[in-house]
Amino acid sequence: RERMIAMADALENSYNEEEEDGSGGGAQRQLTTKGSQQTMAECRELQVNELLGLEAIYNTDDDEDANKEMRIVHAAKFELLQQLVEQWQMDPENDVLLKKITTHPPLSCTIQLTVDGMIDDEHLDDGGSGDGIELTAVLLLRVTLPPLYPLGETMINTVPTFGIEYFCCTERQMEFTPDKPLESLTYLDETKLKESMAEEAREISPDPCVYMVITACLMERLFDFVKMSVQGRHILDKYLCQKRSEDEP
Repeated sequence: RERMIAMADALENSYNEEEEDGSGGGAQRQLTTKGSQQTMAECRELQVNELLGLEAIYNTDDDEDANKEMRIVHAAKFELLQQLVEQWQMDPENDVLLKKITTHPPLSCTIQLTVDGMIDDEHLDDGGSGDGIELTAVLLLRVTLPPLYPLGETMINTVPTFGIEYFCCTERQMEFTPDKPLESLTYLDETKLKESMAEEAREISPDPCVYMVITACLMERLFDFVKMSVQGRHILDKYLCQKRSEDEP
């Protein structure tokens, strides 16, 4: 978990040239009418509100020094966009404000998640219970909101993109010493998971969808996309045998 938090710290203060080029991810160049620019500005307003809502859901600790499970990536300059949107709400005919909003870099955030689940592996000895093995996965999800999300009329580049920046899965009660690197017992089929999340987002569109995709798709179905690795099976088998030996009278 410490490694995941360190990656979230790094991403929070990261940026790249594409995000900083002031092009609104390329979508602004396609806006030929003021009406379409107004639509994008309305999208950015909804995005600001959605990220504020996600902050309220995931960052419940008032301690400033506490880990924030949801981070807005610094390159997005979220506070600046929030100010521009508030000014535009008061002066919707201001073309200067409208241009600044529509050319603002895409918003992006990371969310730290812990997911418990079961995995049924025929090659694993679960002690005869037949219920499978209880595992815990920690992952760092990155969400990027395209400029025309969620009100764009097409399904292309109008739903969020989801990326897995970090993933590790272990048995719930396994203990690791600080001098021993933590190894994931499983691998994640990231391609199929992202396809499933994108499909869920398209079904929810044009409503804001990030929280629902996380809860209804990722949290509920993550272990459908998780498979035990050969090395992980060996480590877990050894651990379970040792645990059963210790539990025997």
